[in-house]
Amino acid sequence: MTTMNIKCILFDSDGVIAETDRIYFEINSQLILRHGIKHTREDYIQYSFLSDLGSAGFLKENNIENINDFKFERNQMFIRKISTIKPIASSTVDAISELSKKYKIGIVTNASSEVLTAVYKSSVLLDYIDLVVSREKYTNPKPAPDCYLKAIQELDIPPDQTIVVEDSPRGIAAAKSAGLKTVHFQNKYFPEVTADADFKISEISELIMILES
Repeated sequence: MTTMNIKCILFDSDGVIAETDRIYFEINSQLILRHGIKHTREDYIQYSFLSDLGSAGFLKENNIENINDFKFERNQMFIRKISTIKPIASSTVDAISELSKKYKIGIVTNASSEVLTAVYKSSVLLDYIDLVVSREKYTNPKPAPDCYLKAIQELDIPPDQTIVVEDSPRGIAAAKSAGLKTVHFQNKYFPEVTADADFKISEISELIMILES
């Protein structure tokens, strides 16, 4: 195997650093059911992990209007829920703390800054992060490469020295389109989701072994 000269690690947030997908799935299901539409696990996987639809695309396909109102209520419900739990495992904090000693660390996400603030409020993890790219900071969402191109530009790191950790095929596609190496992280709540990446892990700590092997 060719030795990698990695200087930067970019992490997706939901499903990778923070175990939040279960909450999003449950809240989306609750709100969509109000419109008399069944919202299944397979629906969520399709629009969140596989396609570029996102929840807005799913709502449009099912003729649900007032998408901005839906997202606002969803986010407020999510923020209230996340404040009652600790979505970031201590083992994840420990692993990223260790990685931050050798690598630049970034979080690149489709989530808004308001939601991110709520997710990381109860954790010290941001102490080890050099850059956060939230949805407001780029134009086109994943699988477009915009978010990752923004991150490497901000950190001034070449693409061939950057590796991305994602749990979704559309996230992996975004990273590949930006010319970055990829790691598929096995989402704990949606273990059936796979992606074609350079490496695969189920714990952040496994990344240390990959980079140092």
